[in-house]
Amino acid sequence: MSKLKLSLFLLALLTSVSLNAQVRTTIYVNGDAFRFHPQLQNVSSKNIPLMNVTPDVRSIDSLIQEDNELDARGVGRPARFGHNIESSISMPQGQWTTTEQYNIWSICISSRDAHSLNFVLSDVKLSQNAKLYLFNTDGYMVSGPITAKNINAEGIHPTTVIAGNSVVIQIIEPISDNKHSTLKISEIIHGYKNTFANNNFLKINYYFCNNLITNLNNNGDRLCYI
Repeated sequence: MSKLKLSLFLLALLTSVSLNAQVRTTIYVNGDAFRFHPQLQNVSSKNIPLMNVTPDVRSIDSLIQEDNELDARGVGRPARFGHNIESSISMPQGQWTTTEQYNIWSICISSRDAHSLNFVLSDVKLSQNAKLYLFNTDGYMVSGPITAKNINAEGIHPTTVIAGNSVVIQIIEPISDNKHSTLKISEIIHGYKNTFANNNFLKINYYFCNNLITNLNNNGDRLCYI
């Protein structure tokens, strides 16, 4: 890759990170996200295709070994937690379904033994009224809505990290938008470290959320926001 192309890519990526910071991610301590988001279709629906990805176990083992060796030597090391898997998944691998009000495109990405998953989306084009969500299948974590305002001009969008080894990506459009939204999944990051087991990632985890920043609404629902 030329220096010019690399600079343009890094600029697009940094812009995407800034836009992504405006996207709310909610942790539902009781695992009841689908009560708050009834429009989301979970994997219990037969209309959601499941894509299993296979990480390179040898590469992950090598990363873990290198991390352990650097830790043992007290040497600074990259703050990495995941293994990148290149992907060419796009709209045809998912599926559109139609309700009375919405067209909903869905796909579920699963990577065995992953502690978390996040993605680099490319060629993202969301229609004016479309909303993009990512959520884990346990109903504990929802990121979104992501709208066209959160997508940079290059159509690149790195997502937040979602706990668990299975994540649903879903686009919800009003029927009048005529399924105009598109995206590709360019990279899948398989979290080989459990960043939610301590406060190293975003200074938050389920226990931290539960004990320190839980918000109680009038119904006694326990939520916290990243």
